[in-house]
Amino acid sequence: MNASETLSPIQSRPWPWFDDTDRSTDLCSLAMIRYKVDELFACLRKSEEMERDLELKATNLGRTLTDNEKQKLSDLLMALLGEMSELELLKEVSGVGLITGFEERMQRPGYLAQTAHTELQTRREYIEEALPSKQFMYIPEAKAKHYKNGSVLGKNAREAFPVACEELIEAGNCYAAACNDACVFHAMRALESPLRSLAKAMKIKLSKHPDLATWGDFNRRIAAKVDQLTNTKHTKKRDREIKFYAEVGTQFRYLQFTYRDYVCHKRENYSEDDAHDALEHSCKLIERLATQGLKEISKP
Repeated sequence: MNASETLSPIQSRPWPWFDDTDRSTDLCSLAMIRYKVDELFACLRKSEEMERDLELKATNLGRTLTDNEKQKLSDLLMALLGEMSELELLKEVSGVGLITGFEERMQRPGYLAQTAHTELQTRREYIEEALPSKQFMYIPEAKAKHYKNGSVLGKNAREAFPVACEELIEAGNCYAAACNDACVFHAMRALESPLRSLAKAMKIKLSKHPDLATWGDFNRRIAAKVDQLTNTKHTKKRDREIKFYAEVGTQFRYLQFTYRDYVCHKRENYSEDDAHDALEHSCKLIERLATQGLKEISKP
């Protein structure tokens, strides 16, 4: 036996599905499923450890499994079955049969350690050989916090703008997946209802139904309304309203001309920094609106 054979297979050879080549892909159209690969590695490692243990027991010819050993093996099989289900390896009849048939044979009297070793090794190798057909995506730690981030807005803003919050969560998912254009797109969609809520709070009159109005329609009327307020009686309330409406109106105009118009008409491709900026600006703007008591307009 050489030195490498004394090591765990995990240490002595690379995983058969390991590939460090650059295989970039557009993930915008892919549905992401959170998968804990560490649990898969732990399961495969445990399988290899049990295989070695069974191989040693099998040197005693005719050695059968005890009830305790059968239970441990059964627990491991259920764990392998769970991983196979998560990885969609159970769609083929052969995948299910590998586990259920093993379970049935194992419970029979006189089940040999040598047979258990061979069968367990076959199941593990089935999973390993199937893995190259699966695509795994790693999200860097710095961006992982944006994936399925239910706290993308504070509690008050989440309750005031639930639809916008859903869009921002989707924007965060896209940002985490490096789908920068998609992140900007969802971040701008998140602002549709807040913009209409602002227009309603300012009692802005449009020449068309709000659902049909463009951002340009709203932003022009918001700017005109701010100008009108400057010509009203000078009070502290008026100053507060002008400050607030001018501030958020400027933000909406910035986002329209920087991101919204371009992403909706595919006139720009965005970098990671652009996507982060669009997401952060949208979140802060909605938070600002919520602090003033604005809420999404209920649909009739």
